[in-house]
Amino acid sequence: MGDGSEMGRSLALYLILDKEESPQPNRKVYAKFKLRVLDHRRINHSEKQLSHWFTTKNSKDSEWGSNEFVPLMDLYDPGCGYLNNDGTLIVHVEFAVVSEVN
Repeated sequence: MGDGSEMGRSLALYLILDKEESPQPNRKVYAKFKLRVLDHRRINHSEKQLSHWFTTKNSKDSEWGSNEFVPLMDLYDPGCGYLNNDGTLIVHVEFAVVSEVN
């Protein structure tokens, strides 16, 4: 959980370009999207709106997200409502824009 300085302190979420569906070389895919962790009580969803040009040239450009999405203290706190009674965490991604260019 977490990445870099947030390792062990935050939930990290990333959108990753599927290698099987990756664009041809010298092409880019633009995505504007929302990552969302749902509160099962529907009071306190955690959401980040992001955008990124994804490419296949290197792994740095094939993924985008957040190292600090939800602090683990909040994630495991029953009062925050992120985990269902059975321990299930619900994550949504909503795409607003997706386009591919040469």
